Amino acid sequence: MKHILHIIPDDKFSEKTIDFYSSLDFIKSDYITIKKEPFLYLNKNAVISLPLFSSELRKCVNNSKYDAIVFHSLGIKTMLLIVLFIKKAFVIWRTYGNDLYSLVYNQSRIHRPLTYGYFRKNEKALYFKIVFKNFLYRTLFKIGVKKINIISCHLNEEFDLLQAKYKLKAKKSFLPIGFFPVSKNFNNITNGNNLLIGQSASLWNNHLDIFPLIKSNLNCFETIICPLSYPQLSNAKYKKKVIAEANFYFNDKFKPLIEFLPEEEYNKVLCTFKAAIFYHERQAALANIIICLFLGINVFMSKTNCLYDYLLRIGLNIYAFPEEFTPENINYKINSLQLENCHNILQEHIWLTYDETYLAAKVFFEENL
Repeated sequence: MKHILHIIPDDKFSEKTIDFYSSLDFIKSDYITIKKEPFLYLNKNAVISLPLFSSELRKCVNNSKYDAIVFHSLGIKTMLLIVLFIKKAFVIWRTYGNDLYSLVYNQSRIHRPLTYGYFRKNEKALYFKIVFKNFLYRTLFKIGVKKINIISCHLNEEFDLLQAKYKLKAKKSFLPIGFFPVSKNFNNITNGNNLLIGQSASLWNNHLDIFPLIKSNLNCFETIICPLSYPQLSNAKYKKKVIAEANFYFNDKFKPLIEFLPEEEYNKVLCTFKAAIFYHERQAALANIIICLFLGINVFMSKTNCLYDYLLRIGLNIYAFPEEFTPENINYKINSLQLENCHNILQEHIWLTYDETYLAAKVFFEENL
């Protein structure tokens, strides 16, 4: 049985990742985080927290009992770990999103004009901090990428972006994170009358660019809802700006989600929408997008997001924002046959069952280790 060491971030997905890999009977898994306690999301009983420069961590990542180390996302600290301390380990990088796009896109590519202008003018300290951190992260990645044996991305297009910029020697292979079928969490198809904007309080949602583009179609909706609770250590200044701008444009139609909701409660909120806008310029909010499509919600995205191209290519009905944000498309109700086809596409390409996810992970480790 292969023995795998997982380097896990303190992220809202990490508990599901740990649950999934702990359920596999063909590998043994240990979990380490470089994040100090207290954790925001991790269960302290499920992981071991080790400081980056500790001798215990160095011994761990070079312990010959491990057949591979899986890094669930990368950042400056994990790249320092790879560059400075890892010697002969077989390294797998499972990309999440920001860890990949920070390597290939500048801030002006990720943010639309109004959001980018606000970022440069009103959050100069944060802007230059991110620019510096990305510079350091990219520098470390260029040095350490030769130690990465396999890169697993959500989309093939993302690997291509990395390949074009860094001329990778690493192999491309799919390793699942461990999401489960949306059908387990929803019994009814939405019949709502609300609009969802974005999925978090991160600037790359481009809220400030969305608001003026939708004001002419406000009569199509009962309520405009923005989830602003994630990440928990989000930018309070930007969150306040988003709420102020939304109140200006939408008045009493606007409702921000400030508190982080349990999954079951958040899913109930999702069932109240008939349309959703994800104006990201990078792959993000994939789980939210897939749930919206599953429920028959009309999804609007930026055409320059590679996720938009991917979803169209596999046969899903996605609208371009703002070009196709019209009352006709907003109010369009797909029929039962179209919805069934959508479910089949999602199950085939994206939202695997547990057995399918289990098999994908098994194939990955059998073929690569």
